[in-house]
Amino acid sequence: MWGGTSAEHLLSAEVAHRKPLGWGPFVVEEWTAGERITLVRNSHYFRAAEGLPYLDRVIFRFVPDLPAALGMLAAGECDLIGQDLIENSDLTPLLEAAVAGVVQVVAAPSSEWEHLDFGIQPASWLTRPDFFGDARVRQAVAQCVDRERIASASFPYGETSAVHSYVPADHPLYASDQLSVWAYDPLAGQALLEQVGWRDQDGDGLREAYGVPGVANGVPFTVTLLTTQGTPARERTARLLAEDLAICGIGVGVRPISPQEFFADGPDGPVFGRQFDLALFSWLNGFDAPCDLYLSSQIPASENWWAASNNPGYASADYDAACRAAQAALPGEEAYTYFHHQAQRIFSYDLPVLPLYFVPKLVVARPGVSGVVLDPSQYLELWNIEAFGQVQ
Repeated sequence: MWGGTSAEHLLSAEVAHRKPLGWGPFVVEEWTAGERITLVRNSHYFRAAEGLPYLDRVIFRFVPDLPAALGMLAAGECDLIGQDLIENSDLTPLLEAAVAGVVQVVAAPSSEWEHLDFGIQPASWLTRPDFFGDARVRQAVAQCVDRERIASASFPYGETSAVHSYVPADHPLYASDQLSVWAYDPLAGQALLEQVGWRDQDGDGLREAYGVPGVANGVPFTVTLLTTQGTPARERTARLLAEDLAICGIGVGVRPISPQEFFADGPDGPVFGRQFDLALFSWLNGFDAPCDLYLSSQIPASENWWAASNNPGYASADYDAACRAAQAALPGEEAYTYFHHQAQRIFSYDLPVLPLYFVPKLVVARPGVSGVVLDPSQYLELWNIEAFGQVQ
């Protein structure tokens, strides 16, 4: 099928994209640009003897937004709405349709975790008060923030809750009782801030610095929270974070910016150029515990072309040693689990970032659609499309 195309031109050849080779349960029958892709059963599928796939035909329709997709689903013109239309949309009409029994909602945890990042070590040329250099301030923020409320308010459709590490509680490497757990306790958080020297002496509701290292006396605790535009759940999270921190005397101005600006490399990018006070975004985990995210060698700088993950600028020799030892060990070895636990123990105390929640996956289907199972280890909802079916 590709015999007339040289290897040099194959990557850009239309036939390679329109008629891809593979071993999956379906093959492309028709592709109408901007409208639909029609797949039909692959008679050579290696599980055909098991009666798979269950469906003879699958049609992918391109629609502009979630309301349009919900309208098609209600009219019987489609059977399933994928995550790509759902994840950055207003979910109110979807939830209303679920309550009315018009659709079935399938939700599950994912490997994507939302976190609040502290600007611990700004870029060398940036002059600003050292708001978050003291771990006690970061711990106070953790106690001032009601993460359970934020998780349930941001994702009312899925089972999600506050987390205390960069891996979920059901992960084989989760450190469990070795973690420092900062439960919602605004009074304890305020006491920590007082201990550091952040006090509200003029009674205006904002704390000011008095004897705080790296901050001039009288400087108010007012910071900017950067986040991305166009993500309703993240916008709700940012608003609730600001509300909670205001109760503890920390003023937070939320500044949504475009994803292109937010994730731009340093030195010019605000987050990965280390020019921020607070930042809100998510990482998508693989199978392992990603302790390498916060190695000191991963601080974005000119030495690594600003292409690194430790945007807070966190540096801990103990954390580095634990993470490096975990990476040097093999799964199944005692050292592998031990040092991953040690890295999480240090992380949960130092809090270079505050883990908030794991983002739940969500798809919507018409009643009668069967076989849709979301797997946290799989990014797409179509990972088991051969098992999709319809109950008559």
